[in-house]
Amino acid sequence: MDIQQPDSQLDPSPVHRQAKEYSNIINFGDSYPHRVCELPEAVFRPLLLDCYCPCGKSHARFLTKHSKLHLVTELRVIIYNRCRLPMDMDKVIKDMASRLPSSLPNVRSILFLGEGIFMAGLQMTWTPLRNLRRLSQLQSPIRRLFPCNWGPAANITSEISRLCPLYECTLKEYMHQLEHVQMLIPFPLNVPKLFDNLTSLSINIRYVRLRRDLPAIPTQCLRILEVFQIEAVIPWHLFDITEGALDFGNLESLHLEFIQAAAQTVNFPGCDYPIHFPKLSALNITGSAYVYTDIYAYFQGRTFERLTIMDDPTNFERINEQAFESVKILKIGHPTRIPFVNMYSVDMVERLYQLPSNAEEAVLGLLDYPLPELIAWVNLRSLTLTASIADKHGLANLLGQLPLLHTLIVDCFSMSQKDVGSTNFPDQKITFDEIGEILDSSSNLPVSESLERLDLFVRGAFDMVGFCELVSRLPR
Repeated sequence: MDIQQPDSQLDPSPVHRQAKEYSNIINFGDSYPHRVCELPEAVFRPLLLDCYCPCGKSHARFLTKHSKLHLVTELRVIIYNRCRLPMDMDKVIKDMASRLPSSLPNVRSILFLGEGIFMAGLQMTWTPLRNLRRLSQLQSPIRRLFPCNWGPAANITSEISRLCPLYECTLKEYMHQLEHVQMLIPFPLNVPKLFDNLTSLSINIRYVRLRRDLPAIPTQCLRILEVFQIEAVIPWHLFDITEGALDFGNLESLHLEFIQAAAQTVNFPGCDYPIHFPKLSALNITGSAYVYTDIYAYFQGRTFERLTIMDDPTNFERINEQAFESVKILKIGHPTRIPFVNMYSVDMVERLYQLPSNAEEAVLGLLDYPLPELIAWVNLRSLTLTASIADKHGLANLLGQLPLLHTLIVDCFSMSQKDVGSTNFPDQKITFDEIGEILDSSSNLPVSESLERLDLFVRGAFDMVGFCELVSRLPR
């Protein structure tokens, strides 16, 4: 089951569009039945249950007509209306089940969509959705309470004051067999035990930090853990502590989001018992400087497939000098896209560029960063960068230091050094002077022997002559 709360300002009718897409598929099948076999199997994986749109019932008929029910792996319950009245969901599902000629043995997940899911049924006394089981008659049990594409949907971490009946009802019905769960909204009361086979978990700490009634979260099978809205030291007591230690023995991916400065920062993990992450290969940290002195030092010496750091440049100095050494894919961004101060110093970012790293791919975005004067990431094959000023000399200087680079993608504010005063790094004029004029018109020497792709997006002043001069010095 998945609960998503769309942002109506950004996307006014995402669920309606989805229903329309299925209507187009159904119309195609009706018009060209002999070509249904050409459609990919992914088209037949969801089954729509929608009381307010004819697409739901016609979709079931479409799957039945073309003998595709065995391909259904996901039930999608769509609720458009922001209505608190009883939904009679059991009646809807019972009616759907009576129309199907066979069970759905391969259903693994239930997905709730639409703006009405958080209010739906608030004025009724809920009974378990037992007809979900009747509809599925599952040989392979429901395992997914939320989707594999982890992370809160738009507005999902905003304050929600009341428990969602759909969430509570379906959670309790399938709790004993769930493997993938998101706890991003208020969690039900009187839950006796949590998911022994839990492999993926996403939590909004705001709703569980003070819940002393919650049973400990098992960690033995966890492979993906995301913890959002952390306001202080991570409440490790929520997890199952065994023999005086907390062991995430199978955890491969850890995502932590800190949102508020603590009264005093501490060393990670901030508890008096050891925490083990023997298999961790992906680390994603937002705003760690709010709470921890240097979270990256704790993982020093570990090889990461992926390291993502979302923080303001004012906090870059706290990143451990060895943090990038054993990282294959490095991503750096800003947590809000809004600068914390009016002006930054180039030295804040230049320090990062000069930290030793074996990364083969790097992405710097969500803020306009200066191009480096010196960069120590000599193993880079791919670099994507949102830049302030990307003039021809700065780009040539960058390419000349990366002998293995084959892909460079730059989105910049301007290519003109004269625009430096309009950026968040006005002191990069010093960098311009230090780099000097790399592209000498009297020389034809290439600035790169390896580059295969250059994408340059310029939001302001575009230097056509300088760009052509740069391109002329690249491999042909």
